[in-house]
Amino acid sequence: MIDLNPPARLPSLAEFALPGAAGSESPASDPFDLRTVITRASNAVPDGVLEAKKKRIKLLRKQIEQLQQRLRKANERLAMVQSAARHRTTDAHMQALSAARAQAQAASSALSMAQVALFQAESAVIGSEV
Repeated sequence: MIDLNPPARLPSLAEFALPGAAGSESPASDPFDLRTVITRASNAVPDGVLEAKKKRIKLLRKQIEQLQQRLRKANERLAMVQSAARHRTTDAHMQALSAARAQAQAASSALSMAQVALFQAESAVIGSEV
């Protein structure tokens, strides 16, 4: 078996060590130390986080309204294409119908994802207020 860290190489590798890896520095003063990051996160002001979550909820509600309007327009277009009676058998009508269905489906999926995101954001706010 080959020893990749022989004692002769260890002093030369010390110059490439990360700050805080050496024994001379205390781990609490290292900005990249996991304990330092956790301490800073736990001492953060929760009101700012809560306000950011509430702002996200407002933005999601606005986005949902826009997506609902887009879905209504897509469904209206689909109904219009479906009601075009004299061109029902042409390839162009079938392509337009397929495109209208795809647009309505995409709008429906986007709305569904935004509603799930809103639910998760509201759940996070409820969890952080407790």
